Amino acid sequence: MPYCNQCGNKIEDNSKFCGNCGATMVNQPVQQTQQHYARSPQRIKHSGFGIAGLVLGIISVVMSSTLLLWFIGFILGILAIIFGAIAYWGKPRDKYGLAGFICGLVAVIVAMVWFIISARRFF
Repeated sequence: MPYCNQCGNKIEDNSKFCGNCGATMVNQPVQQTQQHYARSPQRIKHSGFGIAGLVLGIISVVMSSTLLLWFIGFILGILAIIFGAIAYWGKPRDKYGLAGFICGLVAVIVAMVWFIISARRFF
């Protein structure tokens, strides 16, 4: 069954006008359209390292922002950097790994700032 070139509506084989939009079918070649099937989106597989890196990164940012727990935040930040790097630079690239890597870097930097501030008090 042919389709209208203007609106894409189905028309009968020997019809001269489109019943939907009124376009003339006399001078236009009849087009058969192919059926297009929508692809179902492929599910992205996240590695456990990426999710672990993100969770550790978030926890480490929170921990390193407190004066008393900066050391724990520093250690968790290092782990977040390691897990995030494994997940992001592995195959396939996991965006959770990149987020964990960045959170880990932020946590390590904040923890180092707290270390410098607390060390200056004693010296």
